[in-house]
Amino acid sequence: MLALVACGKTTTTTTTPATTTSIKPTTTVPATTPATTTTTAKPTTTSATPKYGGTLRLSRFTSEGPSVGDPLKHAGMNSFYEATPALETLLRADASGALIPWLATAYTVDVPNKTITLSIRQGIKFHDGTTFNADAVRWNLQYRMDGKMAAMKSFASVSVVDPYTVKITLSSWDSTILGNLASGPGMMISPTNYLNNGADYAANNPCGTGPFIFQDWKKNDTITYVKNPNYWQPGKPYLDKVQWVTVPDMNTKAMSFQAGELDVVMTMDLPQIQMLNKANYTTLHQVIGSGADGFVFSSANASSPWSNVLVRQAAMYAINTKEYTTALFGDEAAPANQMVGVSSWAYNPDIVGYPFNLDKAKQLLNQAGYPNGFKSIIYGSQDPTTNKRALAIQDYLSKAGITLDVPIISTAQLMQLYSGGIGWEGLIGDSLGQSTDLVDTMNRYYTGGGMMFVSMLTPQDYLDAMKKAVAAPDQATKAQAIKDAQKLFIDKYCLLAPQDTRYDNAFEQKYVRDAGILRSVNTQMWTPETAWLDK
Repeated sequence: MLALVACGKTTTTTTTPATTTSIKPTTTVPATTPATTTTTAKPTTTSATPKYGGTLRLSRFTSEGPSVGDPLKHAGMNSFYEATPALETLLRADASGALIPWLATAYTVDVPNKTITLSIRQGIKFHDGTTFNADAVRWNLQYRMDGKMAAMKSFASVSVVDPYTVKITLSSWDSTILGNLASGPGMMISPTNYLNNGADYAANNPCGTGPFIFQDWKKNDTITYVKNPNYWQPGKPYLDKVQWVTVPDMNTKAMSFQAGELDVVMTMDLPQIQMLNKANYTTLHQVIGSGADGFVFSSANASSPWSNVLVRQAAMYAINTKEYTTALFGDEAAPANQMVGVSSWAYNPDIVGYPFNLDKAKQLLNQAGYPNGFKSIIYGSQDPTTNKRALAIQDYLSKAGITLDVPIISTAQLMQLYSGGIGWEGLIGDSLGQSTDLVDTMNRYYTGGGMMFVSMLTPQDYLDAMKKAVAAPDQATKAQAIKDAQKLFIDKYCLLAPQDTRYDNAFEQKYVRDAGILRSVNTQMWTPETAWLDK
């Protein structure tokens, strides 16, 4: 019997690493999916000669997520990135966005019987010394089912077939499940850490199977991880430490990077991008997976002017999206008329959108019964980019007669409005996730099935199109269904105001090697175990 202690503080186990090497990308589901598809892991080799030691200091966000240790309490990409050194997922995405096995070595998809069977990697321990096996996977998935995680709503049951095999049975086929197993819903935490130490402790002290062990979290400052000497990939990780650094101000972050106080900075605004582009740094750009940035109208509130589709359309015509995008982001973004960019498999060329036309905007407002306009709200937050967006929209709509106040609230308050089931009045900013699966993203955010964006209208024909996309047995059906759903979402009902599809960006010091940042079109993917410092 191992002596168990609080995860992240001390460990008492010395486990021999498994002999499995890193994973070669493999394709998950082909364009025409057969009834049963099995995908397995394959080994690969690397020609690099990494150096050991050092601390990798990264800064991405201007604020922290509310939890790093409990995926049920994670909030967007903040939490996912901050937890990744310690918490690993059952599947991962390769450079093209295709899913590959990870903590699960293989998976079998049976569409007619609505099941997914996972083969669980053997020889792995959690950081508290307990065994990672089928029971641990079942507990994790059941915990999220019980917690009503939106990504798990199609789960009917999770069962243990044998010590290293788990079967997921769905109430109806859900084409988004595999993608979610490579994201927050698929992050594995130690059941023992949660059950022995309590929910609050687990939320703040991540305990997983990852290459780094949680050391401490100094709120609004740093989250620090130390090397896991018993990591299941032999020879990895290379670093002694990984540290997330929270820097609320973009200029300060850029200057800290230039001073050598940070090794990697991410998601910089245009002025800092232009400044750092002139220097001798490694520059990374990647199109954000499924995400147009924009604003969601409070269309479900019958007493709100925004419940009138003519008003929503008027607002869209009043915004010069091309001018707006260039002014805020230069060449780091492209104007958007739908939820994805032109390179996405979900892009619908038949969507018309709302080209800038101020006269048309005023005409529609008059037709809707607001010849003199009206007053409303658009929310700002602690994030400077969100504020710039809000102020730009405020300026454009004022020319059409719509006066917007811009209250500045905390990031936590903003998230509570759109993801806490409270709802909002007016317009609230939104940035889609980094998943390359638009069906998954729209299904979780914009179908009213959970607590996300409850103030947004969800018309039945739009919901029917989304259900068809989720239930699609193959990629071709899925792609057409989400294109149809987008057409309704944008052109018929104007439920959201897409503005731009941005590039995610990162700058690395020249000595940083294989950091695993922005190496996939699924920009949430990060492989900290491959990172090393050439100095």
